[in-house]
Amino acid sequence: MSGWLGIAVVYALERQALRLASARTVSVLLSLEPAAAALVLGQRLAPQMTAGMACVLAAATVITARLPAETQPARRARRSPAR
Repeated sequence: MSGWLGIAVVYALERQALRLASARTVSVLLSLEPAAAALVLGQRLAPQMTAGMACVLAAATVITARLPAETQPARRARRSPAR
């Protein structure tokens, strides 16, 4: 039961992040999630895994640095009922 609850909470938080931030920001942050988890949990990584983590971090840095500054995420306009 607790596994399902944990998944549901994470899913709800990710959906809320998509509403509040741009898709680009959320995707970059979610791509960093496995690397952060490995560091936080203190896992021992093989050299290939460390190199892969470095590639992901470098790609996230380049994407964030090269793209123009973000604007507010587009809000869906609510349609008023037809009169």
